[in-house]
Order: sequence, then C-alpha cells, then structure tokens
Amino acid sequence: MRPIIVLLIITNMSAPVLAQQVVDGDTLYVGQIKYRLCGIDAPEMGHSGYHEAIDYLHALVRGKKIECIPVGQGTPCDGRSKPRSHDLIVAQCFVDGEDLAAKMVRAGYAKDWPKFSGGYYGR
Repeated sequence: MRPIIVLLIITNMSAPVLAQQVVDGDTLYVGQIKYRLCGIDAPEMGHSGYHEAIDYLHALVRGKKIECIPVGQGTPCDGRSKPRSHDLIVAQCFVDGEDLAAKMVRAGYAKDWPKFSGGYYGR
C-alpha cells in the first residue's frame, strides 16, 4: 500500500468568517483573530463619536461573514503600515464585497489616515 501525501497550503488571507465582536470603530474579532482596519482612525474611548462608531461597525458586520486581507497581501496600506500593531493583525476587511474601512469613512464614523492609507480612503 502506498502512503498518501496531503499538501496543506496556509495563507494569512482568511476565508469569510462570522464577526465575533466589535472592539471599537476600527478593531474587531473575526473568528478568534483580532483585526485592526488598515488606513483609518476611529474615535477612541472617551472621545466624541466613540460609541456611535462602534454601533455603526457592529451594524455593518452583525451576522455577516467577513473576509480580511492582511497588510502585505494587496491592501491600500501595503508598504505604509506594519502587518501587526501590538496584538492586532492590520488588514483590509470586507463584508458582502464592500470595504469596511471605506464604509466607516464615508459614513463619517472614521477618518482616512493618509500616513497608512496613502489617501486611499480620502478619495
């Protein structure tokens, strides 16, 4: 009997997974992985708009499958942002094919961060 060889290719690009928790306006868990949306800045705790940004992001992802592409794998932040920020994976995340960071900026709940986005979300 011949042995069967199985080749497993692992990438950092996640298959669509349900969002687990919104941490703040630019951070969320997808499955067990904590992501920071690349290229935007949402209000931090104690600042005006913090709760509204969380509520809006939560409404965007509630019950939806999310796909995240880590920095370095074809995002607007490639070459500008590190792939990790503290314990977070920095990524461009999509729900129903739409960029969550872009939606947050268009709705006024986050701002483009040109240092990391190259102005991608300010267009």
